[in-house]
Amino acid sequence: MLALAVVLLPLACYGAAALVGAAIPVNRGFVMPTQGTPVWLCSNGIHTDLVLPAGAGPIDWPAVLPPGLFRGMPLPRSAFSFGWGDRDFYRSTPTWRDLRLATALKAIGGGDATAVHVELRPDGGHDPACRELRLAATTLARVDGEILAAMARDPAGRPMLIPGAGFGPADGFVAGTGHYSIFLTCNDWLRRTLARAGIRTALWSPFPFGLMWQAKAAGAPAGS
Repeated sequence: MLALAVVLLPLACYGAAALVGAAIPVNRGFVMPTQGTPVWLCSNGIHTDLVLPAGAGPIDWPAVLPPGLFRGMPLPRSAFSFGWGDRDFYRSTPTWRDLRLATALKAIGGGDATAVHVELRPDGGHDPACRELRLAATTLARVDGEILAAMARDPAGRPMLIPGAGFGPADGFVAGTGHYSIFLTCNDWLRRTLARAGIRTALWSPFPFGLMWQAKAAGAPAGS
């Protein structure tokens, strides 16, 4: 019984802290501009990605991303999806049903390399699992800069491809910067990206719900 309590108490404390962090907003005064550029927060229940329209921000992503990132010849796409996380966990756990205890424990230890997942999307965030935020040009530029800073780059300044690491022909992985941990998860990296850009988000969000709650509070409608 004592051993069970030793295991469950830290998990309960972590969950409670996640709920509190999700409920407390940062950048409370953020107001979406009427004519801003739409971007989307999209969650699959375990990861949250940020989807940016192609050509909307100051960074020309097709020119910056490494050749060979997308392994097939995908149809023309209108948006790029970005997410960050522990390299092994991210590649092994696209959905909750793929979660394995050993993979999770390894990620929590924070010793593995990180990666940025990039996906071409045909329709932006037109999906019920997404919420649309509209951003001013200066805010979008900060978001672009945060995403680029999450990518490890070679001496020529180009993000470094992780060969053969995608889930399909329209996505891939580049090497990431920073270290994943129980405190800086894939979702909290995105929360930090939004916070640094001045966008309303949660104080801390290791899980997707904090990001989605605060996006809704900021007036972001659900996708369709």
